[in-house]
Amino acid sequence: GDRDCDSRVTRPVFVKLASDNALFRFLKQIGYKFYFVSAADAGFDSLPQADRVFHGAPLNDLILTFASNSPLRFVDYLIPLITEPSRKAASAVFDLIDQIVASPGPKLVFMHVNLPHPPYLFAPDGKRSKYPPIDYYGEAWALKEGYVDQVRYIEKRLVPTLQTILKNSTTPPVIIVQGDHGPAP
Repeated sequence: GDRDCDSRVTRPVFVKLASDNALFRFLKQIGYKFYFVSAADAGFDSLPQADRVFHGAPLNDLILTFASNSPLRFVDYLIPLITEPSRKAASAVFDLIDQIVASPGPKLVFMHVNLPHPPYLFAPDGKRSKYPPIDYYGEAWALKEGYVDQVRYIEKRLVPTLQTILKNSTTPPVIIVQGDHGPAP
């Protein structure tokens, strides 16, 4: 389906904005520890200002392209082997937040999870999605049920994470949650 922006154009802009960010620099100057937690292919593996980097094993564009355009797409038992590292990484970032919250001092946490974007990896209960994770025909966004399932999954993970942050913060935190636009009509 059509997208309202081309990731080949927006990704370098995003990387530049995230890598050269005045707010990140300012907070570090006043004593904040900066954590970068990523379970997605954001186009970069680290941020230069980050004190600590936690990076999962995302399902990258090369693997997706190869699997989608080769006979592998017809071998169902291989799909979990391809997608399981991404499922584990996406789930693990939420567990890492508990560890980061417990660390002393003020902190800035930049957490990037590519959910609920395709590929659809999770059912609402966290089990493997019933929808094909590999975009066989370039119509991943047409599987709106897969998108909704991942929204439900991430909500189940995000709400407790936010509650943990609020409960364990000595100073009221500033929390910004930015979401995806969803599939275009």
